[in-house]
Formats: sequence, structure tokens, C-alpha cells
Amino acid sequence: MLGRFASFLFIFALIAACVAAPAKAGEPAQRIPEGLSSLYSRESLAEAHKLYGPNIEWNYKNAVIPVLRSDERRVLEGVSLDFPLIAPDNRNPFVIDVDLKRQRIVVPIFTIKFMDDLSIAYAWLMIKGDKESIVSDYIRRLKYRDAKDFPGGRYPTPHEALKIPRDALDNPRVDDISGKILKGTVVYLLGQGASAVLTLRQVSGSRPIMLGEASRSPETMAKFRIGTSSSLFGLETLRRIGVPPVMLPLYFDWKAAWTKNSADFPSMKAYSLYATANPFEAVEPETLRALAKQIRADADSFARTQAQKEQSKNLIIASANQLLDLARILEDREFLGKLRDKVLLKSPRDLHLVR
Repeated sequence: MLGRFASFLFIFALIAACVAAPAKAGEPAQRIPEGLSSLYSRESLAEAHKLYGPNIEWNYKNAVIPVLRSDERRVLEGVSLDFPLIAPDNRNPFVIDVDLKRQRIVVPIFTIKFMDDLSIAYAWLMIKGDKESIVSDYIRRLKYRDAKDFPGGRYPTPHEALKIPRDALDNPRVDDISGKILKGTVVYLLGQGASAVLTLRQVSGSRPIMLGEASRSPETMAKFRIGTSSSLFGLETLRRIGVPPVMLPLYFDWKAAWTKNSADFPSMKAYSLYATANPFEAVEPETLRALAKQIRADADSFARTQAQKEQSKNLIIASANQLLDLARILEDREFLGKLRDKVLLKSPRDLHLVR
């Protein structure tokens, strides 16, 4: 397993295979259901911490920090990573947080473990010729159904629900593809976290502040457009290191499958209030279009580290097109409602096996 999480700086290559009930207005950030937080035992998360923590720490210091400008590094001086087993406020499993009171970028082990298992499932299904889209279907089932609806009265792990063998990583292609999906996503999230620190320190000056505190002021978050700006900085971090962003459509597809969307609210105005107040969490079409535009503009730069630059450039542009496709889907409230209703109409028995 340790080999899968080796240095981001030296082993990244293009992942060609990867280019292939209503809420109330103004309600707070989406939380992980209590049952989902026990998807993994604390013992298994503690073991995962031994793998993920030191390797993410190393790559933050040796891959991410070195590509920052000197002024950016000065602002981030004294900021370190924190690895709680589960997010302190039990937040969305696809986001990290920043805590300027303790000068930390918070990377929950649950988040990394969950995305690792999803990446393994995706790679296994792709290689075996199954529909990889059922990974997103599985995530939507976790979002819209209670633990009691599933066999055994608990949420199944990706391996259980998608029938992924425990030795899937013995397949070299699964190990390679899933590792690159995870590592690229983690670098993106670290860049996003660094951007949030830079922005929030600009907002707060010397006063300690937590992202959750800042997000209670929609005017502040809208002014600094922290959702889009931090996403673009995460992308810029990938570009500076030389990592093609072909994993981002997958990450945002999975995040969008879990995160509240416009169909989960009684009106677009209610959704907009939520999205503005929770910029790290909401998957906004505007942000996806901004990312796609920047990927297209920087396609040559992203491809510079690849052996087959022209082919790589085409795949990078294809990833931008996938983000645009997802943006269009997220603007279709009727379609999103149908996806939700499809899950709610499933029988408990059908929830366990999503294919």
C-alpha cells in the first residue's frame, strides 16, 4: 500500500483511463449522517492514518510548498496539516477545511480513506468492463437513504456495495490508476486549502478565524468568491507541479453525487443562499466552467511533463469538456430531481447491489 502513495512529485503520469427530502433555505453545511461516520471503524481509520498522514505531509512540504511563490509561502508560514480521523464537525466527506485559530489545514482521514476506496472501485469496474458510473449511483444512495434501509441496517462500504474484491490492488492496473486518481485529488485539495488560508487571512487580518465562521457571512464569501478562487488555485497547484488534471471530473462527479444540489431545495434562491454560505462544499456550475476554461488555456502547460504531449493535451481538453457536461447537469433541476427520486424509489434490497 505504501507504494501507492509514493511521492506525487516523481510518479505522476497521465491517467488516460479517467478520460472515459428538500432542505430548508439557509440551512448549514451538509453533515455526514451519524451512521456513515461509522462506515469505517476507528481502528481501521487509525491504521489508515499511519499510511496517509506521513505521505500527505511529505508531499505537502516537498511538492506543494516548493511551487508556491515567495509571497504565498510567507502567508502560509506556520500553517501545518492536521489529520483527525473524522472531521471535527462531521462535515461533507469530500471536503477538507482550514482552521486559522490553530493554523491548520484539516485533512480528515475518513475523507482520504473514502476517496481511496472509491478510486479503487472505479478502477476495478473500468478494467473489468463494468459501468463506472455506478460509483456515483452508490454515493447518491448513501446521500438519500438511511442506514436502516440497507441490508444489515448499516451503510455498506464501496467494496461491499460494489462487490470489489479485497485483493483488487493486486491487479497492477487497478493499483496504478486508483493511486493516481487519489494522489491527484489530494494535491488539488491541498492547493485549495492553501488558497483558503491565503484568502481568509486577507479577510480577517490578524484575527483568528475558521472557515465555518467566515462562511456565516455570505457577503464576505461572495465578495472574495472563495469557492471558485480556491478551486482555481487547487488547479494551479497541479499545473505548477506538472500534474494533468484528468482526475478532476471524477472528483467533482462524486462530490456532486453527495452534496446538496438545487433539486434538494424548494427554490433556486434557497439553493443560492446555501451555496454562497458553503463555498467549499457546494459544487457550483460557475466554478466548473471556470476550471474548464483554465484547463483549456493551460493545456500545453499541463501536458509538458508527459511523454506523448499531443495525446496528453487532447485528453486534458477532454477532461475540461467533462467538467462542462457536469456543469450543465447541475443546472438541470428536473434531471437532478429524477436522480433523487430514482434512489428514493429503490427497495432496500436493491440498495445493497447497485448494478
